[in-house]
Amino acid sequence: MPIVTLDTFLERSKSRDSPFDYLIIGGGTAGPVIARRLAENLNATVGLIEAGIYHGTSGSVPLIDTPGFIGRVLNDPSYSWTFQTVPQTHTKNRIIPVPRGKGLGGSSLINYLGLTRPSKQEYNALETTFDNHGWNWDKLLECMKRSENFSQYQTIETRRQNTPPGIYVPKPDQSVHGARGPIHHSHPASWPSLMPIEGEADTFGLRDLFFQAMGKLDVPPNFEPCNGINIGFAKPLMTINPNLGIRSSSVSGYLEPVLNSQENLLVLTGATVTRVLFDKSDGSGKPKAVGLELYIPDQEKRVEVGNIRHEIILSTGTFKTPDILECSGIGDPQALRQYGIECIVDLPGVGGNLQDHISLSMIAEVDASYVTTEVLLDPNELEKQQKLYDEKGEGLLADCASQGFAFLSLQHLINVTGTPPDAITSQFEIEHEKYIQSLHLPKEVQQGYKKQWKLQTDWLSDTNESQIEIINFLGNLPINGLIPPAREVAAKKRYLTLTASLMHPFSRGAVHHSPPDSNSITAEVPFPKIDPSIFSHPIDLRLLLLGLEYIIHLTQTEPLKSAVKTWVFPAELSAIDLDKACNNADSESKAKLKQVLEEHANSWVRTIYHAIGTAAMMKKEDGGVVDERLKVHGVDGLRVADVSILPMEISSHTVSAAYAIGEMASEILIEDYENSH
Repeated sequence: MPIVTLDTFLERSKSRDSPFDYLIIGGGTAGPVIARRLAENLNATVGLIEAGIYHGTSGSVPLIDTPGFIGRVLNDPSYSWTFQTVPQTHTKNRIIPVPRGKGLGGSSLINYLGLTRPSKQEYNALETTFDNHGWNWDKLLECMKRSENFSQYQTIETRRQNTPPGIYVPKPDQSVHGARGPIHHSHPASWPSLMPIEGEADTFGLRDLFFQAMGKLDVPPNFEPCNGINIGFAKPLMTINPNLGIRSSSVSGYLEPVLNSQENLLVLTGATVTRVLFDKSDGSGKPKAVGLELYIPDQEKRVEVGNIRHEIILSTGTFKTPDILECSGIGDPQALRQYGIECIVDLPGVGGNLQDHISLSMIAEVDASYVTTEVLLDPNELEKQQKLYDEKGEGLLADCASQGFAFLSLQHLINVTGTPPDAITSQFEIEHEKYIQSLHLPKEVQQGYKKQWKLQTDWLSDTNESQIEIINFLGNLPINGLIPPAREVAAKKRYLTLTASLMHPFSRGAVHHSPPDSNSITAEVPFPKIDPSIFSHPIDLRLLLLGLEYIIHLTQTEPLKSAVKTWVFPAELSAIDLDKACNNADSESKAKLKQVLEEHANSWVRTIYHAIGTAAMMKKEDGGVVDERLKVHGVDGLRVADVSILPMEISSHTVSAAYAIGEMASEILIEDYENSH
């Protein structure tokens, strides 16, 4: 896989004997999967184009590779496309950061490492609700397993002769895991329940208190959360190579092993694709994708790459894929006219249907005897942990401090918080109809949205479908754009961050092309206009507030309750009698809690960087952008393969979906290639 110069890449594209058969735009998470699979399985020349750079061999870039450093590069333009939303009308006109990984590997370089899978019925809906033949749980499980190198659970708990009661230990089902794939999935043995700091007591860690409190609230342990049933609490798998203690990414897993051997795979970095070029006189009656226009920032010039023998695959993610489609003349004709772009294909669904997991975090100070990331603020402890990590790939830096999660149904949230169901859904039908009318959607797009919302509405009453994810982070979570007062305290203090994320938002946003402005990377390549329309559908706020109230009930439940000293974010919680509020013993405390949580939501809601949906895999008459073979409706020679094709948000961190889509796309492309030869 030679990483080549622009001149070499252009020379190959002009070759009469061996030009590019396939060009893949985007070297993020799914793109390298497709590039590797096509190159190793076909007698074809494959080109992969990435706007960022190759940051270096896996293990050589501590800010990316060291699990204990997660979150540090989200705002660093060397590693992140520092995208932002437009002002959000329903959240005090806030502009919210939505970073994406910059460089070969994309967001698999900078995410928080957690690896989860959705429920079976969510993937089955791709086939049953949206008529995409072959896209179902069983098939996508094959693809997820193909990408996976699963490591058995090896922690301090399993090494002890007698595991103390109350310790959660996964019981993996080998039939749902892959053993020979490129991406490591593991439970690193670096944040044990029993405290690793010399001289401290042999007692439960915060993770176990979190799990035990969950159990007292009747949440079941999920010993195998990757089997298509994700309800319950568990310790997440991490995309960490447990042998080296470093991040496992699409570039380390799929590209680096063939860096010097796969001669039919050429990689070009530092080149931004601005549009796809079409031959509108193709004999099929459809415009055919025949080339690309690139912008080269280092040389401040545009060049064209043509002579593509087979196809172009767009894999630039939920934000850039619709932007490139629109710049290429594919989208809503009215919008394209505003940009001064000729409409080649009328596809009003391009850029719409944006969905993301919206999220809120709360931070508590806990007893100083517990191990959290604040331990590393002590220079002596940091030096000791860095030495352990450098020499053995072990210790607190070898794992992420996100040590537990729980996926919860609406019924469970209602039961624990004592919220009357009518408080969530009584006005839903009226609100929903008003919301649909407010969007002013084209008929076909509205039809597709209604299919989605019907399914989402059914899921609200399904006890096997998660509506809220609760995430436990052992420390003061480095949240993008959020630096609460706890950041300034002494190293001896300890913190716990608990986050609630909404799995299936009803709000629908959009991503569209934007003219150059001060928020652009350059005047030549502006950032897209990103509008997730957070809380535009009223039920989303109510559902997320239910998640926050659940966190309060959780922290008022022993044994976690005894570990919590006070709330620091939002600090106003510390002035409320939470026992009375949770037990409905004092209407004033209950009302004050509701007020504080709602203000917190409007002031600090963010996304959790799992955006999907802007090139949805649905029928054209439902506002779809691609078909079940990933072909863009109305053109030949162009496909999309990234999480933008998912019509609906899933109850999972989306990195597993990105790898599965890359594997599925590869299989489809290889099959179509072989059928045509």
